[in-house]
Amino acid sequence: MQALRAGETVVYDRCGLDALAHALVAADMGNPAFTSEWLRTLEEATNTAMKPLTLLVVVPVSDDLPLEDDGVRSTDLTYQKAVDQRIRSLASEFPRVMEVNGTRAERVSRILDRVDPEGRYGR
Repeated sequence: MQALRAGETVVYDRCGLDALAHALVAADMGNPAFTSEWLRTLEEATNTAMKPLTLLVVVPVSDDLPLEDDGVRSTDLTYQKAVDQRIRSLASEFPRVMEVNGTRAERVSRILDRVDPEGRYGR
């Protein structure tokens, strides 16, 4: 984020909101590693990291977009849906949010329909 220059368009696959949502769900599930102090620190860092973003695109969990078992992320559907709900809840506090679904090509097309060539949202 520190390397971001004025006027530069950058697309991230993930943002701090994802990490915060996963941590909050893990805490809700009783994981003792996620203390309230640690969660407050992560929330502050997430809020700082989100400030320069002009658009947050949310891709919800859906049956037509299954999560691949890559050995890193959980494929437990209950956990996935809990994280998805938490992401949606946190995203609702962000000023510019767009939710997209469908195939990768459909999602990209929907985003490009709403973003101008300079990367500004709102077409």
